[in-house]
Amino acid sequence: MLTVYVDADACRRPGRAGRPPGLRCRGRLDCEQAGPGDIVVTADTPLATRCLAKGARALSTKGVPFTDNTIGEPLGPKDRSHFPSKLDEAVLAVRREHSPT
Repeated sequence: MLTVYVDADACRRPGRAGRPPGLRCRGRLDCEQAGPGDIVVTADTPLATRCLAKGARALSTKGVPFTDNTIGEPLGPKDRSHFPSKLDEAVLAVRREHSPT
């Protein structure tokens, strides 16, 4: 089953624009829970690295997928504000890869 984990550092503070009502964010997200078929949203590069090693997909808060090749690359202006569409792409990709046959 697809699970999207959101690290608390990736969430905006309550009352600020951009955080959907009812969104629960996890402080100190433990990547041990994430694995193949899961998506982790984080601004924490070391956490993203650990999640990738467990087989999960990792997505930055700007919508840039973390991969073994892109960890540590700076974000450019065009990378900003693509989060919703990139999260949707990641969800669809995980569903395709892990759909029951």
